[in-house]
Amino acid sequence: MFFDNVHVYYLAVIAYLGIFLFGWETGVAGGVVAQKGFLDAFHVKDKKQVSSVVVAILQAGAFFGSLPAPILSNKFGRRKTLFGFNLFIVLGTVLQTIPGVGGKIALIYGGRIVAGFGIGGITSISAGYVSECCPKDVRGRITGMFQVSRSASLDPGHLAHLLT
Repeated sequence: MFFDNVHVYYLAVIAYLGIFLFGWETGVAGGVVAQKGFLDAFHVKDKKQVSSVVVAILQAGAFFGSLPAPILSNKFGRRKTLFGFNLFIVLGTVLQTIPGVGGKIALIYGGRIVAGFGIGGITSISAGYVSECCPKDVRGRITGMFQVSRSASLDPGHLAHLLT
């Protein structure tokens, strides 16, 4: 049974990578901003405030990314829209890594918003896209992988923090 629909499982794994990034970003962010190296490099005085903002701002970006996603996916198609939102994630990640050179925390905030925008768009579209592509006998199992990948991605994020 599994091998009859292996292409659908492959599609789900690829499409749900964006959801995995959502959990990863959430799991890693809180730990990184609490590290002494981060606090020293960015001259952070109030660790709790910066940690709260860094974590929450991704969620805000995701909210705003989820709003235009259904409209864009109906206009341009699911695959092209998913690709476009992935570009936002890449841009947001680049913006988050640049500040290490100049010590500007505002770039991290901006990068989190941009990455969150992409993650919100992917979150809105990917489960529907995958369910449209799979046969009805495995649809429930495949769409259930959506939440499993989100939840399972928190653990590697926290583990990465603990090991550094």
